[in-house]
Amino acid sequence: MGNNKILLAGFLGGVTLFVLGFLIYGFLLMQFMADNAGGPGVNKTMEEMSFGWLIISNLASGYFLAVVLGKYAHITTAMAGAQASALIGFLMALGVDTAMFATTNLYNMKGMVTDIIVWTVMCSITGAVVAAVLGMKSKTATA
Repeated sequence: MGNNKILLAGFLGGVTLFVLGFLIYGFLLMQFMADNAGGPGVNKTMEEMSFGWLIISNLASGYFLAVVLGKYAHITTAMAGAQASALIGFLMALGVDTAMFATTNLYNMKGMVTDIIVWTVMCSITGAVVAAVLGMKSKTATA
């Protein structure tokens, strides 16, 4: 798998995660997550967020999926990418969220479980995008 394809897939994966996160966490679940946070002020408002760090986070996750799917698993179809990335996303969210639940007061049980489910779905969709890009055929010039 070429590095340029992995770079493109990772970038588009990061963009996909950013858009999905904005729609799901920023609109659909904003009040729910606030209601299930550990206390007032835990969640930052849109004005307080550091979007630069959020972009870095999403790009890192997109590139992580692109490297795993492209370099190690050699997955190049949207369905296989969705399935593998759902498992990856679930296990990563389960590991991080349960550790955070055990050691902090960031959210209650309902918030933790919801975050695991949402991250699994977001990774599945992103994995489909990443794998579809990885599976694109290169255009060859014909003379």
